[in-house]
Amino acid sequence: MQQLRIFIFGLLILFASNIFAQQAYTYDVVNIKSYGLYEKGTWKELINYGNEAIANGQDFTLLRLRIGYAAFMIGNFSEAVKAYEKVLQNDSYNVTAHYYFWLSRKYLNQPDLADKHLAFLSAEALVKEKQNSLAFTGVGVETSFKSTNITGRGDTWYNMLHVENRFGWNVHMSQAISYFKQTIHVQCSN
Repeated sequence: MQQLRIFIFGLLILFASNIFAQQAYTYDVVNIKSYGLYEKGTWKELINYGNEAIANGQDFTLLRLRIGYAAFMIGNFSEAVKAYEKVLQNDSYNVTAHYYFWLSRKYLNQPDLADKHLAFLSAEALVKEKQNSLAFTGVGVETSFKSTNITGRGDTWYNMLHVENRFGWNVHMSQAISYFKQTIHVQCSN
């Protein structure tokens, strides 16, 4: 009878350990599951699972690319940038990472940081996104008027025209011309 109790207790421990066992995070399991989540388009679940896998020691380029794309698809561009930065640390010429890094920075309204990745984009992506190595990248106008009640000074006018150019993928130039006018009346004493 004692042996039967020990045997049943052993079986219970065996079943309980299988029930409460942690999920396996091998390369093959993580790759297959993350790809399945990617194919389904369950982006938030993919991000959560990918972060769990990374926390459990499975960190590889395809997983980071999938996490970055999932974050991009839900509009979390900061999270996408983090994932693509990790990809580019291991593979600095990964065209996919550069493309989505560029888009994420562009959507975060960081054009200067985004443009650093243009040199790595494929010819097809550059044509699709209508990007040229020679381009006007920005134009701005600023104007200001200020009146004053000080008798020795007149009203103030300020105008500025600002133009930004790109000459090649890594050469940028900003140019501005400004005009300032204020009349100052000086009384001469004899």
